[in-house]
Amino acid sequence: MGYHATLRASGNVVRCLRSQKQRLAFTMCKFANEKNIPVFVNSSDATDHFEKYLQKGATAVLKGEGEFTLLEVLKSQFAGHEINAIPGVITQKDSGFIKAPPREVVTNLDEIPFPAFDLADMNRYRSEWIKKHGYFSINMSTTRGCPFKCNWCAKPIYGNRYNSRSPENVVNEIKLLQTQFQIDHIWFCDDIFGLKPGWTRQFAELIKQEGLKIKYKIQSRVDLLLQENNIEALAESGCDIVWVGAESGSQKILDAMDKGTTISQIEQATYLLKKHHIKPAFFLQFGYPGETDEDINLTAKMVSKLLPYDIGISVSYPLPGDQVLRECKITVKSEN
Repeated sequence: MGYHATLRASGNVVRCLRSQKQRLAFTMCKFANEKNIPVFVNSSDATDHFEKYLQKGATAVLKGEGEFTLLEVLKSQFAGHEINAIPGVITQKDSGFIKAPPREVVTNLDEIPFPAFDLADMNRYRSEWIKKHGYFSINMSTTRGCPFKCNWCAKPIYGNRYNSRSPENVVNEIKLLQTQFQIDHIWFCDDIFGLKPGWTRQFAELIKQEGLKIKYKIQSRVDLLLQENNIEALAESGCDIVWVGAESGSQKILDAMDKGTTISQIEQATYLLKKHHIKPAFFLQFGYPGETDEDINLTAKMVSKLLPYDIGISVSYPLPGDQVLRECKITVKSEN
């Protein structure tokens, strides 16, 4: 059929993995406590469940964005000062929790330094990648957040805001990575790559001006891809694969999800991506409340018709803070 499938973790598997990662984090807290090493935790799960991490021995949970909070915490820690009042910090005292005011959101992402690549064994990392895949890929983030409101999505760190690095800043990091580590490929791990008007076009022009040759893959939305000749700009700058949240072949389900996209847009974006030699890949979701066998068959037909390069399959499940969880709670209460 010309494509392969990747099974994206189902709801039960995701819950299992999250539980396993929690246990590993708790074990690390325990070992650190035994050696009197302070532990500061920052993650989506810790933001949602800070009390669990503090009760298992974490010194503090850094809620939300963690870079500048951690910097301030470490400076205070080394100076022997209290950290309870530092914005973004949650600590435990006796049987209660002390929540400092939230950390101010970072809106200018260009002010965040590039990762400290010198602290990682990049030569070994490169060697292992080439041995396994024949090329060297590295992850990079150019944005934070997503302004769209799919009701199955929880956003404990960034909420509905969207901030982006400038194309110049991103291209400078690519130049550094190619010069120092000879990278061949980038996985841009943003929720949505290049959402700002004109961003992908400016990025493509800078890539050309600098004489850079790089392949990369991204995540995007079908409606965004159809705007401003974005697909042409992506192709010019080296985009190889685009993952989109197709989710379902049923418009009824897409509307129920508040996805804000249409089956027609999925089809149009897929055809245009293939026309410009970019591989389309679909995230699909099954088991959304109200989905029927007919809806599932429509999804199967869509995949058979459009033949994406890859698919990622998940089963709908509620997350803390999303609309699906709130509706599930309402349903359970009404049935009881």
